[in-house]
Amino acid sequence: MKKSPKKLGLKLISAFIFIGISISFYVTRRNFFPSEAREILGPIKGNRVFAKKIESRDATVGIMVSDWPYTFFKPYFLGEGEWPEKFSTIEYFWSADGSVFACRVKEIESSATLWESAYDFEKHAVIAQDSSFLKKSDCDKAIANLLEARGGKSDSAAMIPDVKNF
Repeated sequence: MKKSPKKLGLKLISAFIFIGISISFYVTRRNFFPSEAREILGPIKGNRVFAKKIESRDATVGIMVSDWPYTFFKPYFLGEGEWPEKFSTIEYFWSADGSVFACRVKEIESSATLWESAYDFEKHAVIAQDSSFLKKSDCDKAIANLLEARGGKSDSAAMIPDVKNF
């Protein structure tokens, strides 16, 4: 018995839909729960921040934010765990309420320690000098104000795993 073209077409469409759903599930799972990363725990369980080894000339750790579904296909890169050629200090802090994760740096040529980037889990937004601010001081002020509005920064810096631990 010969199959009708209508039934064959329906089966093909169903197969493509199944494949599409499977691929999107895989991409979401891989980006939201990366297997080769170390989670940086914060006060709120659902706010996911993790460290991932970056393969480059100088091995380092990248700090990534995964805020599903807002960072659906690719986690946001917040900064590096260390960058001795540019920064003498890099520290990461949670806000007291756990809704913001922020990076504070001290450049080698500078005496000032400034807030460089942050991710706001409540507004699902990035605050970084390269995204919307022209001056470092404006970015620093915006992140400091955001942290203050959310109860201040945590008492101690988040523990960033060393690149050797990957």
